[in-house]
Amino acid sequence: MNYSGYLTDKDGNKYCPNWFGLYLTSENVNVLNNIKGFMPLVFGDNITLGDITIPLYSKGMLMTYNSNDAAVIAVSSTGVLYTVFRNNVRWQNGKKWENIKTSFPTLLNGWTEYIANANKIEKNNDIVTLTLSLKSGTAREICQLPVGFRPKQYGYYPITNLTKREASVFTISASGWIVLENPDVGNTVFANVSFIAEN
Repeated sequence: MNYSGYLTDKDGNKYCPNWFGLYLTSENVNVLNNIKGFMPLVFGDNITLGDITIPLYSKGMLMTYNSNDAAVIAVSSTGVLYTVFRNNVRWQNGKKWENIKTSFPTLLNGWTEYIANANKIEKNNDIVTLTLSLKSGTAREICQLPVGFRPKQYGYYPITNLTKREASVFTISASGWIVLENPDVGNTVFANVSFIAEN
């Protein structure tokens, strides 16, 4: 099938996308400001739309329906998701949806893993998810979370004391220190919590 319409950028240059979508480069990116329909996208360069840069080799979709407003969603070759919104011809609110994992910090005060490799910390955008599976500690302090994986402010979080079969709480400070309540020291504990990361 042939695509009968042409796309025109702000300088009047005409582009005819192939049937499978538009191959975007720094030369023709302005054509995105005029499309008023759905269009598959292939990123042939690092393309900046407003406040986000979508990397080379990403694949995506422009979504709109006969409107000056639109959205682009794209996935990079490394699996990172990018979104950005077109308000008239202004691209804004770009977001990089990335899942970042890091090594779990060193456990202190005799705390050890209850289940091998169960202690995890990862960040998806600004949301940190922390999993704790611990036993045998001799003091309240467990470890200090790395920079970038700490909460914005001091807070209490739920934890299960498996030894006593009861619920409890622990704290995480803005400086990343994870601290249990006194009755939980030396017991087997489990937690899976999420919080907003520091800036």
